Amino acid sequence: MKSANTSLSTSENLQSTSEKVATPRLNSVQVDKVGFALAACESDEQLEKAVNKYLLMLLVNTATDNAETRAKVMEILVHVNKRVKSRVNVQMPVRQLLTEFGSQSASVFFKQAVLSREGGTDARFIHVSPQSIRCPQVDFDDLVYLSLCREALQNFAIVYIKMGFSRLSYPEKVGLMPALFTCLHNQSVAHRWTLMTLFISVYAEKHFSPNTKISPVKESRTSSTGDPDPCDVLTSELLRTYSESTSFVLQFFSDVLLMPYVRSADTTAPGGFSTNSYKNLNQFLDSTYSEGYLETVKIGVTRLVFNMGVSSELKCPLLLLASSDTHSTVADVAENALRVINESVDQNNAKLVQKLCVLFCGDKRPKVPTEEKTIPVTTRTKLKILPVFLKSRLVANQPIDVISIVYESCFGAGTTNKLRHSALLFVHHVSTFANASTMKTVGPLLKNACVKLMRGDESVAPPADEKVMNYAAMAVAKLASKKPDLMRKDFTLLSAFFKRLKDGDREQKLALQECLALLAPVYSDLRETSVASDEHESILSILDSVIELRHNTSVNQIMIKFIQHCFPAWHVASRYFLLVVTDSSDDVFSLLAAKGKLSADFNQFLLHITSNDKVPLSSLDSDHIERVCHYLRHCLITLTDAEADLTCSELKQQSKHLQKSIETHCEMGKSYAKFLLTQSERNQTFKMFFYLTEVCHVIPTTVCKQVFDKRDQISSFIRAFLNKVTSIIYFLLLHLVIK
Repeated sequence: MKSANTSLSTSENLQSTSEKVATPRLNSVQVDKVGFALAACESDEQLEKAVNKYLLMLLVNTATDNAETRAKVMEILVHVNKRVKSRVNVQMPVRQLLTEFGSQSASVFFKQAVLSREGGTDARFIHVSPQSIRCPQVDFDDLVYLSLCREALQNFAIVYIKMGFSRLSYPEKVGLMPALFTCLHNQSVAHRWTLMTLFISVYAEKHFSPNTKISPVKESRTSSTGDPDPCDVLTSELLRTYSESTSFVLQFFSDVLLMPYVRSADTTAPGGFSTNSYKNLNQFLDSTYSEGYLETVKIGVTRLVFNMGVSSELKCPLLLLASSDTHSTVADVAENALRVINESVDQNNAKLVQKLCVLFCGDKRPKVPTEEKTIPVTTRTKLKILPVFLKSRLVANQPIDVISIVYESCFGAGTTNKLRHSALLFVHHVSTFANASTMKTVGPLLKNACVKLMRGDESVAPPADEKVMNYAAMAVAKLASKKPDLMRKDFTLLSAFFKRLKDGDREQKLALQECLALLAPVYSDLRETSVASDEHESILSILDSVIELRHNTSVNQIMIKFIQHCFPAWHVASRYFLLVVTDSSDDVFSLLAAKGKLSADFNQFLLHITSNDKVPLSSLDSDHIERVCHYLRHCLITLTDAEADLTCSELKQQSKHLQKSIETHCEMGKSYAKFLLTQSERNQTFKMFFYLTEVCHVIPTTVCKQVFDKRDQISSFIRAFLNKVTSIIYFLLLHLVIK
């Protein structure tokens, strides 16, 4: 008895639930009458009237639990299909079908079964829109059966919606576009794709002038023919109400804008698609679609996206896709739209950056099935997306995205040197705005990518051109300036830079000069050391390898900059190198004085300049010999006067300090005098004469005898010097007489 009561209660509950969403119900006799009424129709008008009256009623009754009635309904629907398909003028009740279809998507269907214990009895829940009805002890199998019936109803309805929508006039189609959008809610993927293909088919019937200016919509517009504009249908209120459907619509529009114009037999998904999305779009698009059809649809979708009531950050990715279209009519509309919304787009918006990164690099999420993962967009589209990344500080601090963007641009499938150039600009952007933590992660990987391009690695396809190589070198320098550890120990790469400076063409040399100017401060901590290191020797060896380029002004400045930043004031070899490569006495002494009052050790400096094989004194001209002698004199003076001025403005005033130093350090004074005598043989200039006579004047008696043993040499030097002076005076007088 209890079982019978329970069964009766369950049946009553199901009936009451079912009646809320599926009325009116027809019995077997009534279904037969409907079938006779449809069969008796002779003209299109009669058939259309009968279909509009009975079709919805028949579809609702496909969910009946009476097997006999359901079989008769199915037989009648087959009859209707045959007759309606052959009569294209028969209109279907599309609006009513959409209403029922939308209501069924939110009506009785199984969402979840929750088992709970309440007073020792089971309770199961079925959800009914708009409110949930609790049905104690409802049979689970009956619920599943009811859900399947509802699914069958929707499957039938979508067939007639698709059939009837194509027979509507253009204004009627536009009027139903909001209804199509609202029906997307809680639908299966297949039904959503079908509804959206109907949605975009409206744009194929409207002619969009490519010269029409695009501007924000304030209110609904109508075309010149009086038809409503299909680009205004998705208002902000509608999108807010059905926010769950908005994301699907935007993704669908994205796929449409990426769709290639030529349908290929190859089923491989093109750029920006996943395997499933490409398969679905190919399946649901009109099989007769042509290049012109798709172009018109894309123009309409682009205008619709611009007018949608969503934020600029959601519009931006789709407009970027459209702006990269191969047809200028589509690209021009998108470019105009981007110019309008450009100021309102926040390039640091997390959702915008995430969407663009997925488009650019593909979907890298490990838990997403392979067939659902999108592949990177085409190179043409990447070139449109990169400028947005160059304005975003947020993306510069996302290590995974930074690495993916750079490597996808430089080494991804279908890359070009133009894309690589833009990617290297992005590396500069990252170097400028990335924080220390991000640079620590991405720095070594970005450097490796840039070095690979700079060296023209054979594994890189297509080969990097000279412009990319130059920008890659500059990118390495920019990275090193932000994170010095990247280049601090890599003297091989530094040597390669200077070697290319020696062997490269003009454009390459200009780029490398800029690059090396950025690299010099990277080694500035070496300047603070108190002892010479292997790093000093490595840098000096690299500079020595290009010393023959010292007469080139730009290269000369690079050398001087490295000496300034990398070597302390006491470093002997670097002081001599600086004296050799600098062409102006005032410049070199200013540079040396800028290092502070500390100077090189006299004995070590003298030993270095007399034993240097790479740049011997015999290879230097008189001006450089004078500078060397002057600096050697300064090293001797600073032994007793640490504050001595290195410039040549106080030579006479410093003679007393020189005398004091020689008296204190006789051996050094002797070595200095011998050096001057040796150099005076081939450098008979005024300053050399001054230095020699000065040392003869201040030298102690013990050393004087050794100097005067060379009196014939001194006399010869003085005579030669006086002869030069006499000749100069003679020519000056002759010039005055002639005048």
